[in-house]
Amino acid sequence: MKIQLFASILMLSIFAQGQSTGPAAADSSTTSSTSVSKENSSQSNSIGAVVKDDPDYFSKSSFGMAFYSLGGYDDSQFNNSDPSFSMYDAYVSLSWKMPNDIRLALLPTFGYTTSGKDNRGQEATDKFYWRDFSISVAQNNLFEDYIGASWNLKQKARLYLPTSDGSKEEGMIARIRLELEARYNLDRYSSVRAYIKPSYYFQRSKSYLSGTKVKSSKLIDAENGAELNWSLNKYFSVKPGFEIKEKWANYSEANASDLKSFNKTTDEWMNFNGTHSTVIDYRFGVEIRPTRSMSFTIGIQDEHDLADPSVAPMTSYSLLTNITIL
Repeated sequence: MKIQLFASILMLSIFAQGQSTGPAAADSSTTSSTSVSKENSSQSNSIGAVVKDDPDYFSKSSFGMAFYSLGGYDDSQFNNSDPSFSMYDAYVSLSWKMPNDIRLALLPTFGYTTSGKDNRGQEATDKFYWRDFSISVAQNNLFEDYIGASWNLKQKARLYLPTSDGSKEEGMIARIRLELEARYNLDRYSSVRAYIKPSYYFQRSKSYLSGTKVKSSKLIDAENGAELNWSLNKYFSVKPGFEIKEKWANYSEANASDLKSFNKTTDEWMNFNGTHSTVIDYRFGVEIRPTRSMSFTIGIQDEHDLADPSVAPMTSYSLLTNITIL
């Protein structure tokens, strides 16, 4: 694992040195410990987490390009001699600056797994796969004429289209996610921020068939949390934080019998009551900023199920990468 993490950082460092012509990503302090989804699955996966910003959050150019990736392991994989590293969430952001400090972005999103044992103990192979393509519209510096210079408010709307295998199987038509973030800058590199991120799913049906099992389609989810970004110097920051994740699934007669015998696990979508689940993640990350256009965050997350305390906490580890290209 250590070799893989080091190799990933080294390769991305070399890449960024050749591309670092963009704005100062280091000033944005843009990453810490987030939840991600696995390939070919409509379920939420809690492996590896880092509360993320957009790599082009502070971009001042008319056209911006950035790279973002999040991957990691969970604690069960360390029982295997050859754990598979999964880049669960990665995209190239292509963004355009619009009037009134609005930024439009296209986000082709993908994932990649290396060979080895995955978090379920199954054999994984080197594989590339597409995730849901999205379009976002963000407005930074809301009410900047009315709030103090140390404050920053941001709003964002993001539309997801069903380009992943999991969303196609589930019958998703589209997903709309709204984001509101408040940030208070303590100094040039340190900040405190809080955020809310609700999503609504437009589905073709309330249930769907996955193999031989009937499952409920997603309805609503919400991620609410806060994070402290405390800078040790201009190269390193520590990032404690937490996030509460709530998820609601559709209910229909088609899956009622399946819900009665539902065997809950932490990486399943629904809670034992079949419609709602709530977990809290306690997170800690160390951000490294080797250049002005690149940052890495090595994170650890401990997830607790608030609806069913009998479920054992789940610990996971992650590597988050932000590179501003233009």
